[in-house]
Amino acid sequence: MVPFIRIAEAANTAIVTQSLTDRPHPAADRDGRTGALLAALAEGTALSQSDVLARARELDFRPDRGRRLVGVAATGADPAEVLAALDRAAGVLDAPLLRAPVPGGAVAALLAVPARVGDAVRTARNALLAVAGAAPVTVALGPATPAGAAWSRWGESLREARTALTLALTVPAAEPDCCAGGGLLVTSSRALALERQLTGDGLTAASRDRMAHLVSRALGPLLEWESAHASDLVRTLEVHLRNGCSPTRTAALLHVGRQSLYQRLERIESLLGLPVGDPECHGELLLACCAHRLLRARE
Repeated sequence: MVPFIRIAEAANTAIVTQSLTDRPHPAADRDGRTGALLAALAEGTALSQSDVLARARELDFRPDRGRRLVGVAATGADPAEVLAALDRAAGVLDAPLLRAPVPGGAVAALLAVPARVGDAVRTARNALLAVAGAAPVTVALGPATPAGAAWSRWGESLREARTALTLALTVPAAEPDCCAGGGLLVTSSRALALERQLTGDGLTAASRDRMAHLVSRALGPLLEWESAHASDLVRTLEVHLRNGCSPTRTAALLHVGRQSLYQRLERIESLLGLPVGDPECHGELLLACCAHRLLRARE
């Protein structure tokens, strides 16, 4: 038996959809209506689940329950190329896409990735990289959420994508070019989880002081060495920790030979007086490396 609440929701959605369909909407207004819906989701001002679904369907965005929605925030020198990149990725995935330009020159979108692929965020990222053009475009992906989830979850993914995009544009990446293809750079809210947690709603004098204290305590010897020698120890340490202390992966990302990497790691361990492979040390060291990068970006 279908629960009454499901029947009521379906009826309400149908009514709202019909009322929207009956209104004349010039084709040129589509971006405006799409942008308004995405903004309402991101700002948490959507009226109701049925209203959101009706407005989405009126825009031909009808993701079924076998999809996972990924919020997208993107920007580039040419807004048309940003939209085209998203369209190409959606085509590769055969995924419904709701996208529109938003104030500030960026683009917001919801991409409905098939749930059967497993990791929807990674799938979306790989699809974008596969269709990358030459024009410079930066894309940030929010967390995946079931298409059948409440509209507030859709909005959460959009907000996290927007925050991740801001960080991607203002903070040097821990692993340059790790998610680049052609002129396209793709990151995600989960890849920038530490940065988001450290910055919160913005750095204050108090939060800067806390971060500086953490950096000094955990990385002091490395910073003293780097101030007197040409080296890249802090970045090497962060990349190494972010990649599970895999020498192969770390050396490839840093574009150095294995022997050179081992020499750097030996120097790091000698200066810190602890083995960087010790899991007990990973949390503080990685957090301190990230904090150091954030503080340097705002100097």
